[in-house]
This record gives sequence, structure tokens and C-alpha cells, in this order.
Amino acid sequence: MQKIAKPSDKIQEILESVRDMEAAHSGKLSVQLEPVSLKLCIDQAINGLEDRLRDKSKSVRGFGFDRSLDGFADYSILTNQVLTNIL
Repeated sequence: MQKIAKPSDKIQEILESVRDMEAAHSGKLSVQLEPVSLKLCIDQAINGLEDRLRDKSKSVRGFGFDRSLDGFADYSILTNQVLTNIL
């Protein structure tokens, strides 16, 4: 059940992000930028890809940060769209 629940929650979050982006493009919604931890966003993006990476015998490493990196972004868009696509 956990293997099903985690991807299902991720898909739901992505769908909500897509709807929000469409609403933002149409002018019905403005994207709210807020302070986010870039380290946390990267870690979450990597965690979201764990099963796919494991299935392909791949790993992501070298993201050790010595200090907190913060920025302004929409957390969900940054994590689920931008960073996941980059990784």
C-alpha cells in the first residue's frame, strides 16, 4: 500500500500544480512566491524519483550542502516540475 500511496500522492500534487499553472497562465490565479529551502526541494525531488532510479540501477549523489540555500519560489512547481525534470 505504501508503494502505491507515495506515487499516488505525488501524482495528485503534480496535477494540482498543472492546474495552478494553467490558471496562472490564463490570469485566473497568480503564483505565490514564498521563501523555500532549495536543499529541501532538491531532497524531495530526489526522494520522488527513488523508485525509478532504483529500477534503473541509478543514483543521485553529490548534493551535500554546507549551508542552507534559500530562494523565493512556488514550492510545488520548483520541486515537482523544475527539479524533477532537471534530475
